[in-house]
Amino acid sequence: MDNLNKKPNNDFADEIELKLIFKGIWLSKSFIILLSFLGATFSVFYALSIPNTYKSDAVVLIETNNESDSGLSQYSGLASMAGISLGNSSVNKKEEILQIMLSRKFINKFVNKRNILIPLFAFAELNLNKESFTLNEEIYNKAKNNWVDGAFKTKDGAPSKQEIYDTFLDHLKVEEDFKTGFITISVIHQSPFLATQWLEWLIKDINKHIKDYDIKQSEKALDYLEDKLISSTIPGINKALVAMTQEELRKMMLMNIRDEYILRTIDPPILPLKKIAPSRASLCIIISVLSFILSTLVILILSFFRYSILIGFIPPRISVSKF
Repeated sequence: MDNLNKKPNNDFADEIELKLIFKGIWLSKSFIILLSFLGATFSVFYALSIPNTYKSDAVVLIETNNESDSGLSQYSGLASMAGISLGNSSVNKKEEILQIMLSRKFINKFVNKRNILIPLFAFAELNLNKESFTLNEEIYNKAKNNWVDGAFKTKDGAPSKQEIYDTFLDHLKVEEDFKTGFITISVIHQSPFLATQWLEWLIKDINKHIKDYDIKQSEKALDYLEDKLISSTIPGINKALVAMTQEELRKMMLMNIRDEYILRTIDPPILPLKKIAPSRASLCIIISVLSFILSTLVILILSFFRYSILIGFIPPRISVSKF
């Protein structure tokens, strides 16, 4: 019998609590509306204060033709007798190129060569024509043509190599499609012109960087093969050395006639006309909804203690009262 009596009492208590909560929400509806309105207004101004960002991207294919290595494999035994190894590298060529592209050494060299250090760190905002931009005077003094004291914690006051690397990587994105082998390289920036220009330079410079390195290696290989040919008296080894020399000459010819040496552009970068961020409408909706939820949560907590927040507009006032 006691349990039967307790159940109706509990249901009655729950009903009273729900009534108190709804009453507290109804009495404090002006507070909820006001806070939601303020949140929505703030979201509009906040969304408008965030600058647009643009993304320029290009689709490239890394040339990894190893036909020359397979063609020389028949001479591997004779070459080893001459002290030359034709073993294939265990490092995947594609992975090697990607690692070079994202390396501290290459990125620092690229930033300094292309003279993009100042806009990389001191970019402030686009001008009305969107082609030019202003600099942040708190970071770089354009009149004195130097970095502002204290902007960077280095002896010369300029960005460190690690800061250059980290900051540029914030703008760079590299994605590989493992099914097709295509690689998408993107540069994201507040200026669509800088994003496009930096990406074009990046593709050109990585091609030149790898090309220059491979040409030097081929020149060393040719010098070495020439010395071996002069000193070798075994016909079979001479035949292998001649074949390798011909192959190195063929490779050097291809290096010099191909503008896109290692990165072949499938879809070149173009000037982005549409921003990728921010999504101002979504931002406004999210902040407005959060403001409504927060104000309602505050009222729910107060309602448990029979308190409500009353808003008066004439004259303006806000008060917490018990009901």
